[in-house]
Formats: sequence, structure tokens, C-alpha cells
Amino acid sequence: MDTSPFKVFKRWYKRAGQDSAGDWFEPNATTLSTATKSGHVSARTVLLKHFDDTRFVFFTNYNSVKGKALYENPHAALLFFWPHRGEQIRIEGFVKKVASKESDAYFNSRPFESRVGAWASAQSSTLVSRADFLKNYKNLLDHYQTHDLTRPPYWGGFELLPKHFEFFSAEQFRLHNRVSYTKKVGVWIKEILSP
Repeated sequence: MDTSPFKVFKRWYKRAGQDSAGDWFEPNATTLSTATKSGHVSARTVLLKHFDDTRFVFFTNYNSVKGKALYENPHAALLFFWPHRGEQIRIEGFVKKVASKESDAYFNSRPFESRVGAWASAQSSTLVSRADFLKNYKNLLDHYQTHDLTRPPYWGGFELLPKHFEFFSAEQFRLHNRVSYTKKVGVWIKEILSP
């Protein structure tokens, strides 16, 4: 294990992506767990779109359940689980919105239909009718064929700034390898954990 958890993450992430795990497999799929101020916990899968030596970035509707929870309580956790490798990585940290310029750049890189979908969906709200929703989406597809398609003000990126990592590698008889990194006064402290 390296002294930098980001270097370990990069190595494991690359290795998971190189393995053959079927057409459905997306190594960047991660479970995002949030909690409201009152302690209501919720989890869902999001797609990691960028990471570097300081942060992990994903994009969403800011008015969604996860967006509202992150405004109330900006602490969250990510879980990457690659069962074909018997590996998982837990990451805990502080979350904030990315700069508008970064959200704009990613939004503009998405397929046209996905960009229109961001306008069509009031994510997490109750639909009166799925058919009405799809009709509205089709109308917006037609509309944006001849109009500028900019990023909705309620849609963009969040970045998680880690303060804790745990790397887990499955072993026989549940004698698993677990290594944690916790940031203390700007330094990553590495510890080996009991399985």
C-alpha cells in the first residue's frame, strides 16, 4: 500500500476497469450515501465522472433528494464495489458544488438527448403520468433542435473532498485485508484494520 490513498485508488480503479466483467459493468458506478440534518440516511448509485489527487466528482440535479440532502448536510460517503475482484473502497468526506464552468463543460460533453433530459426531468418529483413526461421530453427534443441548449441552473456537479478511505480486499475464511487512511492535520495516517 502506498502512502497516498489517491494513488492506491487510481491503481485499483484502473485494474477494475481493465478486467472483463461483462457488458453491463461500469467501474465508475459508486454508491453515494447522504444524510439530512435530522439524520435520515439515503443511498443510491451515481457515476464518478472525474477524480484527481484531491477530489471525486459526480453530477446530478441539485433539487433531487441527494442534492437537497447535501445542501442540508455536506458530509457524504462513496462506496466502490467490484465483486469480480473481491474489492471495495469506502471514501468519506465533505461535499461542495463544483465551479459553474466545470458543470457547463461536462454538460456540453453529454449526448444531446441526455442534455434535453436534464431539462425534462424534475428529478425525484412525483409524475402524474409517465406518458405525459415522455411527451414533454419529445417536445423539448423538437424545441432544442432550433434553440440554444444550455445547462439548467438546477443541474451540475458536486465534488467530494475525502477525509477517510478504506481499502478492502476479500480473502478466504473472511480473513480479509483492510487498510484505512485518515487525514489528520493535513497528513494521511495509514492503519491496518482487523477483518
